Amino acid sequence: MKMKQERKVKTGTVQGIFLLALLAAFLAIPFASAEDLRISLQDYSPKPVMPGSFFAATFRIENTAGTNLTNVKIQIDPSNSFFVEGNDDIKISLLEAGKSTTATFTLGVRDTASSGFETLSVDWDTAGDDGSESFSIQVKAFETKLVVESVESLPQQIAPGQEATVKLVLRNN
Repeated sequence: MKMKQERKVKTGTVQGIFLLALLAAFLAIPFASAEDLRISLQDYSPKPVMPGSFFAATFRIENTAGTNLTNVKIQIDPSNSFFVEGNDDIKISLLEAGKSTTATFTLGVRDTASSGFETLSVDWDTAGDDGSESFSIQVKAFETKLVVESVESLPQQIAPGQEATVKLVLRNN
Protein backbone atom coordinates (compact mmCIF):
# COMPACT_ATOMS: atom_id res chain seq x y z
CA MET A 1 0.00 0.00 0.00
CA LYS A 2 1.35 3.28 -1.08
CA MET A 3 0.77 6.39 0.88
CA LYS A 4 0.63 9.67 -0.77
CA GLN A 5 2.42 12.38 1.12
CA GLU A 6 1.58 15.99 0.54
CA ARG A 7 3.63 18.97 1.51
CA LYS A 8 2.23 22.38 1.78
CA VAL A 9 4.61 25.22 1.08
CA LYS A 10 3.67 28.58 2.32
CA THR A 11 3.56 31.34 -0.24
CA GLY A 12 5.80 33.54 1.92
CA THR A 13 8.57 30.92 1.84
CA VAL A 14 8.57 30.76 -1.97
CA GLN A 15 8.64 34.56 -2.21
CA GLY A 16 11.50 34.72 0.30
CA ILE A 17 13.54 32.21 -1.69
CA PHE A 18 12.84 34.16 -4.90
CA LEU A 19 13.94 37.43 -3.27
CA LEU A 20 17.14 35.84 -1.97
CA ALA A 21 17.95 34.48 -5.45
CA LEU A 22 17.25 37.89 -6.99
CA LEU A 23 19.50 39.61 -4.40
CA ALA A 24 22.31 37.10 -5.05
CA ALA A 25 22.04 37.71 -8.80
CA PHE A 26 22.17 41.49 -8.28
CA LEU A 27 25.23 41.24 -6.05
CA ALA A 28 27.01 39.19 -8.71
CA ILE A 29 26.80 42.09 -11.20
CA PRO A 30 30.20 43.84 -11.26
CA PHE A 31 30.24 47.55 -10.55
CA ALA A 32 32.88 49.96 -9.31
CA SER A 33 32.97 50.85 -5.66
CA ALA A 34 35.39 52.49 -3.26
CA GLU A 35 37.10 49.10 -2.82
CA ASP A 36 37.57 48.78 -6.59
CA LEU A 37 39.82 51.82 -6.93
CA ARG A 38 42.78 52.57 -4.69
CA ILE A 39 44.62 55.89 -4.90
CA SER A 40 47.88 56.47 -3.07
CA LEU A 41 50.31 59.37 -2.98
CA GLN A 42 53.50 58.00 -4.49
CA ASP A 43 55.61 61.12 -4.04
CA TYR A 44 55.62 64.88 -3.96
CA SER A 45 58.57 67.10 -4.64
CA PRO A 46 60.12 69.23 -3.28
CA LYS A 47 59.65 68.21 0.34
CA PRO A 48 58.55 70.15 2.32
CA VAL A 49 56.63 72.60 0.15
CA MET A 50 56.73 76.34 0.81
CA PRO A 51 54.00 79.00 0.56
CA GLY A 52 54.12 80.76 -2.80
CA SER A 53 55.86 77.83 -4.53
CA PHE A 54 54.84 74.93 -6.80
CA PHE A 55 55.33 71.21 -6.43
CA ALA A 56 54.61 68.00 -8.34
CA ALA A 57 52.42 65.33 -6.74
CA THR A 58 52.35 61.85 -8.29
CA PHE A 59 49.51 59.46 -7.45
CA ARG A 60 49.20 55.74 -8.11
CA ILE A 61 45.74 54.71 -9.28
CA GLU A 62 45.13 50.99 -8.89
CA ASN A 63 42.17 48.96 -10.14
CA THR A 64 41.51 46.39 -7.42
CA ALA A 65 38.20 45.31 -8.98
CA GLY A 66 37.78 42.04 -10.77
CA THR A 67 36.65 43.91 -13.89
CA ASN A 68 37.94 46.64 -16.18
CA LEU A 69 37.04 50.20 -15.23
CA THR A 70 36.25 52.72 -17.95
CA ASN A 71 36.05 56.51 -17.97
CA VAL A 72 37.80 57.01 -14.64
CA LYS A 73 38.18 60.67 -13.69
CA ILE A 74 40.76 61.76 -11.08
CA GLN A 75 40.48 65.32 -9.77
CA ILE A 76 42.27 67.45 -7.16
CA ASP A 77 39.90 69.16 -4.75
CA PRO A 78 41.18 72.74 -4.25
CA SER A 79 41.64 73.75 -0.63
CA ASN A 80 42.64 76.74 1.45
CA SER A 81 46.31 75.80 1.09
CA PHE A 82 46.64 74.31 -2.42
CA PHE A 83 45.51 74.99 -5.97
CA VAL A 84 46.00 73.19 -9.27
CA GLU A 85 48.23 74.72 -11.92
CA GLY A 86 46.95 73.60 -15.34
CA ASN A 87 44.45 70.75 -15.73
CA ASP A 88 42.67 69.94 -12.49
CA ASP A 89 41.54 66.51 -13.65
CA ILE A 90 42.90 63.48 -15.47
CA LYS A 91 40.70 61.08 -17.41
CA ILE A 92 41.59 57.41 -17.83
CA SER A 93 39.54 55.79 -20.60
CA LEU A 94 40.39 52.21 -19.58
CA LEU A 95 42.01 50.84 -16.44
CA GLU A 96 42.25 47.07 -16.72
CA ALA A 97 41.43 44.79 -13.80
CA GLY A 98 44.40 44.43 -11.45
CA LYS A 99 46.43 47.09 -13.28
CA SER A 100 47.63 50.48 -12.11
CA THR A 101 48.79 53.76 -13.60
CA THR A 102 50.22 57.00 -12.32
CA ALA A 103 49.02 60.58 -12.61
CA THR A 104 51.04 63.69 -11.83
CA PHE A 105 49.58 67.08 -10.98
CA THR A 106 51.39 70.40 -10.68
CA LEU A 107 50.12 72.13 -7.56
CA GLY A 108 50.67 75.54 -6.08
CA VAL A 109 50.87 76.45 -2.42
CA ARG A 110 48.92 79.56 -1.48
CA ASP A 111 50.89 82.43 0.08
CA THR A 112 48.57 82.23 3.09
CA ALA A 113 49.44 78.59 3.89
CA SER A 114 50.96 78.13 7.31
CA SER A 115 53.60 75.68 8.50
CA GLY A 116 52.44 72.20 9.37
CA PHE A 117 50.73 69.31 7.63
CA GLU A 118 47.94 70.35 5.27
CA THR A 119 45.33 68.06 3.73
CA LEU A 120 45.22 67.49 -0.02
CA SER A 121 42.06 65.73 -1.25
CA VAL A 122 41.80 63.70 -4.44
CA ASP A 123 38.35 62.83 -5.81
CA TRP A 124 37.58 60.08 -8.30
CA ASP A 125 34.58 59.22 -10.39
CA THR A 126 33.85 56.00 -12.27
CA ALA A 127 30.79 54.80 -14.14
CA GLY A 128 29.49 53.09 -11.01
CA ASP A 129 30.86 55.04 -8.08
CA ASP A 130 32.80 58.01 -6.81
CA GLY A 131 34.97 58.63 -3.79
CA SER A 132 37.71 60.66 -2.20
CA GLU A 133 41.09 60.16 -0.53
CA SER A 134 43.00 62.63 1.63
CA PHE A 135 46.76 62.98 1.96
CA SER A 136 49.02 65.03 4.24
CA ILE A 137 51.48 67.43 2.65
CA GLN A 138 54.12 69.12 4.80
CA VAL A 139 54.22 72.90 4.39
CA LYS A 140 57.15 74.80 5.83
CA ALA A 141 56.80 78.55 5.73
CA PHE A 142 59.94 80.62 5.39
CA GLU A 143 60.38 82.03 8.86
CA THR A 144 62.77 84.77 9.79
CA LYS A 145 64.91 83.67 12.70
CA LEU A 146 66.54 87.00 13.48
CA VAL A 147 64.34 90.10 13.62
CA VAL A 148 65.55 93.74 13.87
CA GLU A 149 63.51 95.33 16.66
CA SER A 150 64.96 98.84 16.51
CA VAL A 151 67.84 100.96 15.12
CA GLU A 152 69.39 104.02 16.83
CA SER A 153 72.31 106.15 15.68
CA LEU A 154 74.43 108.85 17.28
CA PRO A 155 74.21 111.40 15.78
CA GLN A 156 70.65 110.86 14.44
CA GLN A 157 71.50 112.40 11.05
CA ILE A 158 74.65 110.95 9.51
CA ALA A 159 76.39 112.87 6.72
CA PRO A 160 78.22 110.90 4.00
CA GLY A 161 81.68 109.90 5.20
CA GLN A 162 80.87 110.86 8.85
CA GLU A 163 81.47 108.32 11.60
CA ALA A 164 78.56 107.32 13.82
CA THR A 165 77.60 104.82 16.47
CA VAL A 166 74.72 102.56 15.44
CA LYS A 167 72.80 100.50 18.01
CA LEU A 168 70.73 97.55 16.77
CA VAL A 169 68.25 95.68 18.97
CA LEU A 170 67.76 92.15 17.62
CA ARG A 171 65.32 89.41 18.61
CA ASN A 172 66.19 85.77 17.98
CA ASN A 173 63.02 83.84 17.20
